[in-house]
Amino acid sequence: MGHFLYGATDESALRNVRKSLQNLRALGLVKFMTYEPEDPEEYQSGSIPRVYGLSGKGVSYARKHFPELGAEELSQSRRTLEHDVKCARTFFHFVKMSEANGLEPYCKRGDLYRRVDNTSYIDPDWLFGAYDRMTFETRYYFLEAENEKKNFKKLSEKCGPYQKLYGTDQCLKQWGDFSDFKVILQFADRERRDNFRSHLAGECHCTYYRGKLKHTCNPKAPLKSANFWFTTDAQMYGDTAGKIFTTPADYAATSYSFLDL
Repeated sequence: MGHFLYGATDESALRNVRKSLQNLRALGLVKFMTYEPEDPEEYQSGSIPRVYGLSGKGVSYARKHFPELGAEELSQSRRTLEHDVKCARTFFHFVKMSEANGLEPYCKRGDLYRRVDNTSYIDPDWLFGAYDRMTFETRYYFLEAENEKKNFKKLSEKCGPYQKLYGTDQCLKQWGDFSDFKVILQFADRERRDNFRSHLAGECHCTYYRGKLKHTCNPKAPLKSANFWFTTDAQMYGDTAGKIFTTPADYAATSYSFLDL
């Protein structure tokens, strides 16, 4: 908040943010909750992290005065809180990276559900964009922040509709501005990232069980695409402008950056 409101994150800006939050709480417009992060090492100071969000009264006020923002009340679910914090933190770093490199950042959160066909849909966490004033082009990214463990089947079911939608007139009609996009799959750690990326690439790392080879791989690899960009939380937060993305199509040979396109 310090960055967005005051353009800085020094102690003076943070003090002003804390004061503003206190005033909003006093008015009954916001509330806070504590939650337990997935990686407690990020909070070694011993303080319990807090998430601030709109109260019911705050939602009513926002919907009356700012209906285009799609205000939502602070969730009661700790798991949802951590996921929302991760998405917001990713966008914060995306904004800083964009501004440092002469790009104009864009974000849409909420109302992102789109039906692809009778049996599938996409429902990304956030939609990012970056407008390049030099080329007059905008790059679009759907964010899928994987905050809990899922099996390959569930992850593939999430990715499949994006593959169907990419580059189609349907996509252009639904979103109005684009049909070319990347899907950012952001995992909590390298192991989860690498395992699913290898699965989409069609690699076989299956093992013998009771004398028989038990296949869980997908050798036909229908989702072996360069449109799926894999990364981790640490990479996104620590080196946002770097070559932190790899794809199932060519991860052994190259990596990508927000600044490549």
